[in-house]
Amino acid sequence: AAMTPLFFTYGWIEFIMNGRETDTRRGGLGSVDQSAGTYLYQFQPWLPSAARWILAFLLLDFVRYAIHRTFHAAPLLWRVHQVHHSDPDVDVSTALRFHPIEVILTHGAYLAMVAVLAPPIGAVLLSELVSIFQDFFVHANTSLPQRLQKWVTVVFFTPDTHRIHHSEDVWEQNRNFGQLFSWWDRLFHTYVPAPAAGHDAMIVGLRGYQNNNSLRLAFMLTQPFLPERRRGGSP
Repeated sequence: AAMTPLFFTYGWIEFIMNGRETDTRRGGLGSVDQSAGTYLYQFQPWLPSAARWILAFLLLDFVRYAIHRTFHAAPLLWRVHQVHHSDPDVDVSTALRFHPIEVILTHGAYLAMVAVLAPPIGAVLLSELVSIFQDFFVHANTSLPQRLQKWVTVVFFTPDTHRIHHSEDVWEQNRNFGQLFSWWDRLFHTYVPAPAAGHDAMIVGLRGYQNNNSLRLAFMLTQPFLPERRRGGSP
């Protein structure tokens, strides 16, 4: 959720990319610069503005899905991401519960993809604003009316479908990685519409950490460096 520095950093990336595009038009050393970002940037004007915005919005959401799934798949990355999952009570505050190391790595990977894709800066800003709202929304301790839930989840994640990702069951923790759109999980077969135990009986958090000690700041900062407790189930 704390993505404000991204806006300023991307401003510099956009400035650099614009400068590099100008260099290719002038010739000289700049004309042989064939980095991925410059290459894609040169072809963007061929697309209508609305198409560039829509494409950028979709790609950036997919990037978030891919980064999130990687933090679950790589053991070292999971050590820092487990801070987010060890919250024994999922609510809006969980949207802010990330270890500083994860924030740095996530933003670094995201900025690298922004540099490569070189999307319109306005599309990046819109994507981040929607992302911040969605991050708080899906972690809210609430539920949509059942009829509305049925239709909304065809495209988007809701608190009920994201809460499954915070289940203590490891298999369910490795489902529903998406942030805004649910179709990435559907496409890669990581989507599940309901927990096995049912929403009312499902237990959230990590086994062994479902206590008040997990709410302490000192614990959250040191958890990645503590001996990892065995996770039950299989991913």
